[in-house]
Amino acid sequence: MKNTYNTLTLVLFALAVATPSFAAPSAESARPRTITVSAEGVSVVRPDLALVRLGAETRAPSVKDAFSENRDLMAAIRSALRDAGVAEKDETTINFSVQFEQPYQPDIEESEKQGYYRVTNGLAVAVRDMDTLGPVIDAAVEAGANQLWGVEFVLEDRAAAEEAARQAAVKSVIAKARILAEATGVTLGELESLIDIGIAFPGPLPSIQLKAMVRSADASSAVSPGETELRVGVQAVFRIR
Repeated sequence: MKNTYNTLTLVLFALAVATPSFAAPSAESARPRTITVSAEGVSVVRPDLALVRLGAETRAPSVKDAFSENRDLMAAIRSALRDAGVAEKDETTINFSVQFEQPYQPDIEESEKQGYYRVTNGLAVAVRDMDTLGPVIDAAVEAGANQLWGVEFVLEDRAAAEEAARQAAVKSVIAKARILAEATGVTLGELESLIDIGIAFPGPLPSIQLKAMVRSADASSAVSPGETELRVGVQAVFRIR
């Protein structure tokens, strides 16, 4: 009987040693391998709208005279803009202010010092025909505009340009992923995720250029919208094998 127990013990021990261990796979090994790639798509476009900020500044010893002179100048500017093809709905009043200023006069008694009132009034003008931008500025300056605060070129109808740039970005991100996969010796798998990073569009023309336009004999030769780039970025995650 004792020999029988010993034999049974040896058999059970052998089975325990020979039985494979089925451990659960680690989270690290179960996680799919991926590659993350970013790319941009570019669409070259011509702006279809210009926002011009211009106006008039007047000075006079009395606020009434400064107001009166400014009102006459702004009326002449608005009339000139109408003649140049700008609709009333495309004008908005901006930068309206009245200030009293007194120059530094150290040798004059306080009661005898002279000052003046400065009245500033302006318009934000939307120019929808780029070919008329120069003539519109010319007309305003000739009518009395002595302030130009900026010209901003805008792509108002940007749907088609955005779509073209976005399609180019997706094609670019796929091509870049294939290049990286080939260079690292892996096989590119299915798309895991795709994120639209956003759109980049350039800002306004610097004001220093616009101040030079006031002194220019022909503003139409000084302003050109040219072409600009609308950029769309995407980020993609692909599985790799």
